[in-house]
Amino acid sequence: MAMRVFRPGVGRRCGPLMIRAIVLAIVALSPAYAATVEGAAPVRIVCLGDSITQSDYAHYSYRYGLWKKLIDSGASFDLVGSMTHNWNNSTTPPSPQDPVWPTYGGLSFDQDHDGHWGYRVDQILDGRNDREPYPGYGKLSDWLAGYTADAALVHLGTNDAFQGVATSTTIAKLGQVIDALRNDNPSIIILLAKVIPHTGDITSINNLNGQIPVLVASKNTSQSPIYVVDQFTGFNASTDTFDGVHPNATGEGKMAQKWFDALRDDVFVPEPATLALIGLGAGVAVLHRRRSRG
Repeated sequence: MAMRVFRPGVGRRCGPLMIRAIVLAIVALSPAYAATVEGAAPVRIVCLGDSITQSDYAHYSYRYGLWKKLIDSGASFDLVGSMTHNWNNSTTPPSPQDPVWPTYGGLSFDQDHDGHWGYRVDQILDGRNDREPYPGYGKLSDWLAGYTADAALVHLGTNDAFQGVATSTTIAKLGQVIDALRNDNPSIIILLAKVIPHTGDITSINNLNGQIPVLVASKNTSQSPIYVVDQFTGFNASTDTFDGVHPNATGEGKMAQKWFDALRDDVFVPEPATLALIGLGAGVAVLHRRRSRG
């Protein structure tokens, strides 16, 4: 994937002549870098999950905070997905309903996502008959017919844990989700979450999260890398959720920051180089060293 323009908060300030020298040196090393500063195609990002990704009509979800962070960074991106709404689970039948999305920097929130309230991992793959014809029904292969993602943020398995699905089954189904994403884009970058805790017995959550790195190690490839994003650590279900399960504003902020950090480190940087110029502006050159991640 070509490197996208990205401006993290740390860097080295250089004069105009130094900036020109750096740019020329990088372009000479790889012609692909020449396309990174001007006219780069946006990175298409799908947020794939259940109600923790979708959220309800009274909350924004982590997606809104992540969107703002990406805007502030200067990244070129596009949120994609088959859904455009949050959820009202209190109506009969449940129905899509949104909060009032504040504009940011003169921009309207990009509401596209694939967070599906109540879905287990197998239902992401196979659909839920009880949801037809309500918005959000269908399955991953249907949804992917409408877009192709360059990067997927996957937070799944919470409903499986609630419903007593064996960890081995959930992990196997997550592997099939990875396969489906790659079938649509063989070079997709996947960020797979250790899921957040809830206020009940989290033994099954711990068992699931313990197997996420094992799954990643078995499915990771150089063409389509997978990275673990630890959404569990540092998340307090008692103070970071509004109902013991779904993130409140504080929890949304924590999730957004971890997704943003992972996107910064593993998506908006080039694979071939260790040191790369990833932002220019107002006489400032920003250099970023790619971190080694397990």
